[in-house]
This record gives sequence, C-alpha cells and structure tokens, in this order.
Amino acid sequence: MKVFFARCFLILLSLGLPFFAYPQLVINEVCSNNVSNAPDEDNNYEDWIELYNAGNAPINLKGYRIADRLPAASFWNLPDITLAPNAHILLFASGENRSVTIHHWETAVTENDIWKYIAPISDLPANWRSINFNDSGWNSGTGVIGYGDKGLLTIVPDATISFFMRKKFTVADTSVVLQAILHIDYDDGFVAHLNGVEIARSNMKNINPGRWDQAENEREALVEKGGSYEKYTVQKDVLKKALVNGTNVLTVQCHNHTTNGLKSDLTVRPFLSFGIKGEESQFSPTPSWFNEQLQMFHTNFKLSNNGSELLYLFDPASKVIDQLVIPQMRENNSYGRFPDGTAVHNIFVNPTPGQANTAGYTGYCNDVITFSMDGGFYSSPRSLTLGGSSEIRYTLDGSDPQKSSPLYSAPLSIDSTTVVKAACYSATLTAPKVYTKTYFINENIDLPVFSISTDPDNFFHPQTGIYMLGPGADSSTSPYFGANFWFDWEKPVHVEYYDKQKNKCFEVNAGARIFGNYSRANSMKSLAIMMRDRYDYPEINYKFFPYKNINQFKSIVLRNSGSDFNTNHLLDGFVHMSVLGKTALDIQGYRPSVVFINGQYWGIHNIREKLNEDYVESNSGVVADSVDMLDAWAKQIEGDNDLYALEWQAANSNMNNQSSFNAVADKFDLDNMIDFFCN
Repeated sequence: MKVFFARCFLILLSLGLPFFAYPQLVINEVCSNNVSNAPDEDNNYEDWIELYNAGNAPINLKGYRIADRLPAASFWNLPDITLAPNAHILLFASGENRSVTIHHWETAVTENDIWKYIAPISDLPANWRSINFNDSGWNSGTGVIGYGDKGLLTIVPDATISFFMRKKFTVADTSVVLQAILHIDYDDGFVAHLNGVEIARSNMKNINPGRWDQAENEREALVEKGGSYEKYTVQKDVLKKALVNGTNVLTVQCHNHTTNGLKSDLTVRPFLSFGIKGEESQFSPTPSWFNEQLQMFHTNFKLSNNGSELLYLFDPASKVIDQLVIPQMRENNSYGRFPDGTAVHNIFVNPTPGQANTAGYTGYCNDVITFSMDGGFYSSPRSLTLGGSSEIRYTLDGSDPQKSSPLYSAPLSIDSTTVVKAACYSATLTAPKVYTKTYFINENIDLPVFSISTDPDNFFHPQTGIYMLGPGADSSTSPYFGANFWFDWEKPVHVEYYDKQKNKCFEVNAGARIFGNYSRANSMKSLAIMMRDRYDYPEINYKFFPYKNINQFKSIVLRNSGSDFNTNHLLDGFVHMSVLGKTALDIQGYRPSVVFINGQYWGIHNIREKLNEDYVESNSGVVADSVDMLDAWAKQIEGDNDLYALEWQAANSNMNNQSSFNAVADKFDLDNMIDFFCN
C-alpha cells in the first residue's frame, strides 16, 4: 500500500494539481465496482460518485463540472442546484447523461400515527396483510411499539416474541408517485408489506413468519441511542404492483431473537415516504432528518476499475479544485474521505452513498492465502490447511468472507462437496480478493462441471433471491408471473469450470440471471452467465464447443432443457445437432454439463450459446454493434426495429408483383428462410 500511495502522490505532483489545497466542494466517496450495493431509480447498479460541501456556506453547483480525464474531452456539467454545508450529492456514473426529477418528498405513514396492532396468541390468517382485512378487534396505539426500549409510545407485554401492526392510508393518484422509501428502526427483526406485497425485511429468513418465528440474530434499536433509521428503497416494479388509488395498507411484523430465554426488549418504528413528481400534496411533510435527493443524476461517462481511473472536479473558471486516483476495488467497496471532507482516504466495505462516511480501512491486505490442496475431485474426505501471515476469515456456504466470518485457526475437515472461500484481514487492512476453491468429494460424474458460488441470499432470499417466488408472485398459477425469477435481476457469482477429464479450465467472477420463458417456473431454472468489466472478467476464454471455432464468450446459458425439462433433457440439443446442424442455418452450440450451486448438486444444465448480438458476431463475423434483433413479439432487443418494418412490407405487399418481390428479396436471404421453414 505504501508503494501505491507514493505513486498517487507523484502523479498528483506531476500534474501540478493542488493536492494540499482543500476546496469547499470535494469528491468525497466513489464506487467503481458497484455490483449490488446502491441501486439507481431503475434498480440498476451503476458506479457512483459522491460530492460533498465541506465549507460553511451553500454552493450553487451551476458552472461546476466533472470529468474522468485531463484534458477533458467531454465534461459533465453539474446541475443548477444549491448544496448546503455538510450536504452530499450523488452522481451515477452510468454514461447515460440524464436526470430524473422528484419535485418533493412526502411521508404517508409515520411512527407517530395511530396503528392497529396485536400480539397474537395464535397464528394470524394469511390475509392479515390485505387492505380489506377486518382489524376491528385489534388494539390501537401510536406507532413506536414494543417493550424494554426507550422512547416507546405503545407498550406490549414483557416477553412478547412478536407483534403485528397495520396502518391504512389513502393515495389519490398513484401516477404521481415516482419512488417509495421505508425508513425503519427495529429490535430484532421485521417484515413489511404494502397491500400484501413484501417491500422490506431484515433478520427474518422464513418466507411467511408466524408468531413464534424468531429473528435470526440480535439487533439493537438505534434511534433512541443517537443512531439513524435503516433505509429500504422499494423496487419500482414492486411499487407499481402494490400501490393502488384509494385505500392502501402498510403492515409490519416485528420479531424477537431468543437465546437462553427471551431478550428484554422488542421495538419497531416505521416511516413510509413517497417521491412525488408534481407540486400537489397528498401526504404529510417529511421528518426533519429526512434527506433524500430530489433528483437522480447520471453522468456522461462511466468509471473503470483498473486501478488508475482519475476523476477531476472543476470550478466555474475551469480550474481543477479536486481530483482523485481511484484504486482498484473489490466489488461493492468504495473509496473516500474519512471524516467527510478531510484529506484522509479509506477503503469502505460498507459504503454510504449520500450519507456521512464511517470508519474504513487504510488499504487492502496484500497477503497471499495458500491452500494445502487444489480444488477438484477427491474420492474420500480431506483435511484442508490454509496459510498466510494475516488473519484468515473463511466461509463454507458460498458467501464472501467478511471481517465477522469465522477466523481460521485449525485445518478444515472436508467430508462432502464444499465451496471454501477465504480472505485475509488485519486491524487496518481489508481483503482485496476472495480465494475460492470447490472440493468435490465422492462425486461420480462423467460430464463437465460448473461450480457456481454466491451469497445464498442472492439466489434464495425470500424477497431478493432470483430463484424465489418472492413477494409479488401470483403463487397459485404457473408460471407465477410477478415472481422474482420473472424480473431481469443480475446477481454476482463466482464460476469454476471443470472439463470431462476433471481438469479445472477456468474460474471467473460473473453475473447470473434467470433465463428463459415459461421454463422459469420449473424447480430447476436456466441461468444466463454474464461477463462484464465490473466483474473484472469481460469474457470467458475457452472453447466450449469443439465443432465451432469460437474461443471467447461474453455470455453463456446453462439451460434446464426448457419444455424437455421433465423428460429426457436430450431432445433440444439432439434436434439442434443432428437435424438443424445438417442445414445452412445457424445453430446454438450445445454441450451437457452438471451444475453445483454453493456445493449442492443442482442437476444437468445444457451449455448453450446466448442468442444476442455477440452470438451473431461470433458465428457470422458481423460486427455486434451493427446487429438489429427483435424477439418473437417483434420487440426490439438490439439496434433498431427497421427489420419489423421490412417484415411488415413483405407481409402486406403483393408478391406476385415482380418489383415488390425484388424489393423484399434484395433484403432477405431467401435460401436461408426456406431452410428455416422447412425444418
């Protein structure tokens, strides 16, 4: 780390930049590897930049500019808004050059409202979260409910393990609601629903926890101790599904954690606020501590995570007033000043976009972790020894090790197929990377193998897991529209690949999405594996299909065989290879494989090429950026929709007319179309 910071210092001196001059407006925190920690208004995870007013007077940002190179080929102009002292502004470095404006925020439900609540003696009916549920027999009380904590306005009996609460409110016009945020303080766990659709939860794993289900861990309420509320941004698709014109209901259930008897306190205090796009008011003013931005800003450039990305901040006179060399960062880490506005920079494993920075680490730990045996296939249990000069934290459930993960102190017994992840830490340094190895114990497999590892919540959390029904599903009718697996969510994963001879051919960090159409409803789902710069692996360099001269893939699909899922898993690939492969048609590469997720056998998934612009380039040589692609419903996927206009012309012209026929034939490969329709 000393070498790194010395180089940064020399770069700054060579540029002649004012390293020791402290301007009023500063680059305060940056994340150049945002995988899943701060969504924008569309719930996309763009990299971001936080600016901070470190002075004692407000600043109008008009005329200030920011750029990622010097001399700046293209500045991005900061918006014409005033930033108060000690205030932050968040910029998404998406390259989209746009802003989304909320006129003002209002709070529809507060902790000081009168709520209906109950500490039940038996489980509640499933519809207790619905608008029309009859809660006339419930108690009424002000919303800071619980026992044993300070600041309570409504007391429930000591030793209560859970209580349930409802608050109705009215929405005159849902079309003016752009965003929704739940702020909440609680002890120990909670689940919140809006009109029966889940919008937030913490410390509760069960999908529909009953009255006796306890919180997973202890969590102390913070507000009465000078802390702040936790914030949960309601996903836009969930908000659109849940909110209705007229009467709505917010429901919250709060649960205690028990260890050797009940804890001595239980609390919840919620606020539900809406971002409104017009001047009209529907609800109450926000609390004094509420500080959400009115606009989401997107710069005209993106950030690189190559370790040498530079940012420059210019005043209205085009003078560089601040600059930052962004080190290469582990996913979801940020880099910035601590305390805010000062000259000292830290790595933050818990970023705080738009809020005051908390203590971080001085840098990354460069210690190398050694494993006494390589990942792979073993016929009997093994003992694994980890080595390194720093403390080693490890996990066995697929999640990345944190400072709070188990500390390695003795050899690990590996007696079943297990993913071992390890990372080094010290008092002042955090882990720059995670070392991952999968050990397959007594697995008799004759196919290539994928080991996919990820935080279990990414796939299996009831609210956010891409494999789950989730809060918005039509759970009674297949294919369960509204389920999590119908949304285009991407989760970070680590992928190891072993060939048929059990040689490890590569390992990469990537993104995973649920793939397919109605086959998403199957118990085993297709996965699209996406390679991106933000995962530091823009492509897989491997020849999956020997009969195709393609060695690089930006994405692949691990397919559950679609409509062939419940039969033999062979039909789809067989038809492609033995029938269509004999024609002049393009075919997707096919190869069967076995998938493990977090060390668990997950069945046969067929390796397939993903049909997109990269497929066209790899298979035909046509440059990907020039490809127009429509789906089966003529929806534009890539490029423009000129192809649809051409199809419409062909379908609505008299093909007996030679000139009409020639106009269409000149733009279609008719021989290829004949092959397609014949097969």
